[in-house]
Amino acid sequence: MASCIGTEYIAEHILSIYAIPYSLPGTHCIPSVVYTGVSMLAAALGRTPFLMTLPPEILDSREAGKILKAARKALGLTQGQVIDAVGIPNQSYMSALENGRYNVANSEYFPALAQLLRLTIEQVREINPSAVITVAADPGPRRGPPIPPVVPFRETPITIPHELLEMVEKHGDNYPILRTPQMQRMLAAPRNFGGAEVGPQTAEDWFDYWMANKRFLT
Repeated sequence: MASCIGTEYIAEHILSIYAIPYSLPGTHCIPSVVYTGVSMLAAALGRTPFLMTLPPEILDSREAGKILKAARKALGLTQGQVIDAVGIPNQSYMSALENGRYNVANSEYFPALAQLLRLTIEQVREINPSAVITVAADPGPRRGPPIPPVVPFRETPITIPHELLEMVEKHGDNYPILRTPQMQRMLAAPRNFGGAEVGPQTAEDWFDYWMANKRFLT
């Protein structure tokens, strides 16, 4: 069988430019030998053909499915994960795409699959030359300083001194914010990190400390 080139690679007016009527009723491709002949004729006439190089031939459904399957496995994804991410109706459809029973080039899910599985531009063209898909370019190795790891938030335990609680009990009615756990933690934090000997030691000391710093803490 003669190899065939998708008509999306050849503008309809190319053949008419060179006054060569040609049509294949009921088909969607032009044999590569015809396209090559047109290019040679154009060169002989001193004209520049619309396309100087032949595009890659379209893969059959089995080869396209192999690319799909290899890309999925390279990313460590299961068929179920791909189905959920893309919205494919069932696993049998996904299996049919990978095994070549259905041609992924004709599937409505091909653009989403190409993006999810990070197919290269070359792979997309091989599977479906007419597909318009935005493929993210490989950024290559990252340069610059290393990125520090993301450490999950962990609340540091803070012990509330009994002298502070005594002060809160005494003055909490006048300053209700003192009764909130958040304010008590803020007041006790320096003593927790600096040691028992750091900061106020008596209830009166804690009240003086509160009065001196409340405008910064509220």
